[in-house]
Amino acid sequence: MSQGEDREEPKGERWWERGRLAVVGVAKNCGKTTTLNALIARQHERSVGLVSVGIDGEQSDVLLGTEKPAIVVGEGHWVVSAEQALARSTAPLEYVRALGVSSPLGQVMVARARGAGEVVLAGLRHRGDVSAALETLEDLGADPVFVDGAYGRVVGAHPEVAQAIVMSTGAVVGHSVREVVRRTSDVVDRLTLPAVERAIWREALACAQRDQRAYLVEDDGELRELPHASGLVGLSQGRKLWRTSTAGVVVPGLVSDRVLEELLAVGTQRRRMLVVGDGTALHPSSKLWRRFRRSWEVRVGHSSRLLAITYNPSSIAGAHLDGRALRQGLEARWPTVPVFNPVDPDEAARIFREC
Repeated sequence: MSQGEDREEPKGERWWERGRLAVVGVAKNCGKTTTLNALIARQHERSVGLVSVGIDGEQSDVLLGTEKPAIVVGEGHWVVSAEQALARSTAPLEYVRALGVSSPLGQVMVARARGAGEVVLAGLRHRGDVSAALETLEDLGADPVFVDGAYGRVVGAHPEVAQAIVMSTGAVVGHSVREVVRRTSDVVDRLTLPAVERAIWREALACAQRDQRAYLVEDDGELRELPHASGLVGLSQGRKLWRTSTAGVVVPGLVSDRVLEELLAVGTQRRRMLVVGDGTALHPSSKLWRRFRRSWEVRVGHSSRLLAITYNPSSIAGAHLDGRALRQGLEARWPTVPVFNPVDPDEAARIFREC
């Protein structure tokens, strides 16, 4: 049911009932909040915790002006959100403590729902703050904890934040089933890249992250630093440093199109390796990413696990794909991962019953 590193499955628990789980969308308006609500609704009498990266749960989409589904909680659920956002929630909330994080919407608070209702989540923008919020919720007894990542923010999928991810996709991503599957694959593949195993690469990545500098890695494990702390500038200035014995490079920070273009400019005399901390550090365009993968291996220090994929066959622009064909296309690409439409009661019931 999952990709990435294997973990022992706790007996008597199912994938949506334990630990930290991030709900991530391939694009905006593909059903992420609907998926989150479906997961929350399955937590029968469990003490769910909710954290959002960015702003979510608002009544209308800021960019497009379209209505959005609210995030619905039940009695006993925990939420972390900014004061002004909590004030807009309809669920009766008891403020428990301040997280110690300021935001444009006021102090970020930890609150518990004393009854069912809607909540607005906002206020957390950095991985460190998200991690602190998750630890606080877990100390208070929340389990599972869901991380809801706003559009364009995959930080919730960082392996140090969430143990696994649920990916939402749909017709808003492409005009055909094939395009939706391809674009979904671009995102999922980056987040679930295999972890590098050889000691020389893991040690090289640790050095790069400690020094915040990219290093070239030789076949024998020798590290050679690039001439500038910036990975992009260092790669550009260090093109002549590559040898036939250079096995690849470790990069501690974000990898953009320009970084990949610099690496492609090195040539294809041999297949080399790019190693980064995790898949959330990779921010290439889809076309360049696929081109890069044809001549380079890419590995990560920590890999994420894909637990499920949800899909929305309709888009806010009025486009509609055949739901059955879309589900089959996604299942063909990820045959061991549950795929379902969260608003289809029969599909959702089948998935939650079988998995």
